[in-house]
Amino acid sequence: MNRTIEIFRLSIRPAGIGGKVVIVFGLFYALNILSCSGSGAKDDTTPTFNAESYFVSRTAVISAEYGLSSSPYKFKVLETRKIFICGTIPSNATLDDYGKVWWTLGSDKRNAYIGNSANSYWNYQTGQYTVPLTFDPTSLSSGSANITINIGTANEVANSSTTFNVDVVNLRDYNVEYNSQTGYDLLSRGFAWGTVTSVYAGAGTTIKQSTYTSNLVAQDVIEVVDDVAGRDELFDYAYQYCSNALMHNPNLGLLYAVKNIKVTDKNGVELPNNPDALAVGIARSGPAGYSYVKVGKLDGTLNSTTLPKEFTRVVIHELGHQRGIQSHSTGHNGIWKSLCIMMDPVEQNLTQSQMLTLWDRPYFCEGHNQVLLDKVW
Repeated sequence: MNRTIEIFRLSIRPAGIGGKVVIVFGLFYALNILSCSGSGAKDDTTPTFNAESYFVSRTAVISAEYGLSSSPYKFKVLETRKIFICGTIPSNATLDDYGKVWWTLGSDKRNAYIGNSANSYWNYQTGQYTVPLTFDPTSLSSGSANITINIGTANEVANSSTTFNVDVVNLRDYNVEYNSQTGYDLLSRGFAWGTVTSVYAGAGTTIKQSTYTSNLVAQDVIEVVDDVAGRDELFDYAYQYCSNALMHNPNLGLLYAVKNIKVTDKNGVELPNNPDALAVGIARSGPAGYSYVKVGKLDGTLNSTTLPKEFTRVVIHELGHQRGIQSHSTGHNGIWKSLCIMMDPVEQNLTQSQMLTLWDRPYFCEGHNQVLLDKVW
């Protein structure tokens, strides 16, 4: 495998649900809320945050989550989305003077009050806050803009401000070319594309699936060498059998359903404990990436009701890696951060009940939704 790129794997372990196994990801990887009229009142004895609060630690008085050091936030034309505003108000200040955040772009204007949302965080002891601010740059038909955000009083006397950039783009589409070895088709096993498209729609991403029939070798396993020199044979294999269109469009991804992947050393000796050999799913991130699902490794591990849901969950997870989510354990934030589809149940010690929930509710947390919203290749 190429060790210089991000490769992500899934593994299995016994779990004791009805005598079957559970598939798990392995590591490769009361504040008085200000009313809209702005009473300015605050209760310094009760912070407003919970297990699902979105929290970003910043020492500046006000900042956009990603600040100015990273890529701009991406908006589709006429799209409304949240951007998380965060910071730490001065130690001698109150929410009378730092309780409201707002932005203005032409005739467009939105505001929010610190602590007034289930997705907010406010800690009176530290002065730290995070609040979702809705943006709707309808005055921008294309291109980029510099946005000023303010924090101040209820009647909008600004006491601090900062700026960040947004890009307006035409599309946030992801076209997935699907291919399978003979006898290992996901679609014939109850895999639900509709669930995949619905979950990604929640992150403003349109997933389009096309089935490409190639001369994909109908062999029992794909055999690759664990090449420390950096050659990625799964990449070579994937792009040997994809369409010409895929080779020339960076907004296309590849999904392969195969029986298994065998890993050997350079002398042809099998390495059964190699992470790629143990995995039930492997992905390469970035434009023109790939995902493999080892259908033969999953077949028979769960009952006929649960297995199709597991195939669906694995595909959502692997495509998440293709779209740039690089970690199982970091980046979880906000709503659903306690049970995100990108989690590693081994690392997070997910219970049997949580695994069952993931099969029925395979959602991205708010933090990873934000990552996906800004992926436009």
